[in-house]
Amino acid sequence: MKLGFVFECSPGGGDIKVFQHILKLIYPTFDFGVNFHHAALKSKKELEKECGKEVKRLKSLGCQKVFVVWDLIPVWKEDGTPCRHDDKEAIKKSLAAHTLTANDIIFLCVEKELESWLIADERALKDFFITKNSMKDEITRVRTPDTHHDPKGLLTKYFKMYRGVRSFEPMIHTELLLKKYNNVRNLRRSESFKRFYLKLTGTALT
Repeated sequence: MKLGFVFECSPGGGDIKVFQHILKLIYPTFDFGVNFHHAALKSKKELEKECGKEVKRLKSLGCQKVFVVWDLIPVWKEDGTPCRHDDKEAIKKSLAAHTLTANDIIFLCVEKELESWLIADERALKDFFITKNSMKDEITRVRTPDTHHDPKGLLTKYFKMYRGVRSFEPMIHTELLLKKYNNVRNLRRSESFKRFYLKLTGTALT
């Protein structure tokens, strides 16, 4: 099955790395050279404007499923209020401009941001950060990662505490972290991840 993704990130960004890693876990023999196609749009504003064009391109490549992926935050609207419905309506306008409809894509709003998925698996975080020389273990389970107030901030806290670096840098650190994520079941605390899994496989992750 050919899969298409329109991401809200820079080319080569952490979002792409996360989804590629997850696909490898779900489908170990997945042929990325043939079956994985994507577009990277740098901001939510750009995604809302250009996704129709990119979806049409991915469809022309034979993608049976096309996911439009964006983070609920940050918010670009003037009132600063995150709203998944408003985001979807803006995406629909872009689709309509290219004679496409909502039926041509799978909406995937990651709540609140993709780092929510990373903090869902505390075992992977422990494997990455905790060593025999660690003086303490302050990594705890986040029961509802989608509603955590600051997933990036939590990862920054761990990187400062255990690695002595100033902050979590998605373009640098995401790929390093992903080496410890070896089981998608550990991500099931994230409702937005479970929705992705269901839309991808047709099976609920329990």
